[in-house]
Amino acid sequence: MGTVIEIPALVEREWELVESNIRDKIAREPDADEMQEHVIGRMREAFFEKYILEEEVRISLPDGLSRDQGAFIESAVQKALMLHRERLKSFIDQIFTDRLYLEIELYRLKYHPARGPFLSH
Repeated sequence: MGTVIEIPALVEREWELVESNIRDKIAREPDADEMQEHVIGRMREAFFEKYILEEEVRISLPDGLSRDQGAFIESAVQKALMLHRERLKSFIDQIFTDRLYLEIELYRLKYHPARGPFLSH
């Protein structure tokens, strides 16, 4: 068998950064501390406990390739995977943001229905 190209798994985002961003979005709410804890708990459960994506790609190259051919194939695969990861990250970020705003709205409807929608601020 020829050379094996190993592409490192996607690294899970640092939860502390995500949590900080959520806290910043909710900070101006009158009951920000309670809402932050509720929404952060729901988001952690939804994105970091239930759906953890681990990606590993292994490609075996055939025997007989020159060093230049192997390097070319490795480079092409890595570039294609990087583009795919960027698109996937953008897609996941949009899903995450939509879910975050949904969780905020659900909290407000449940505990403070008279305030109106969060996004109308």
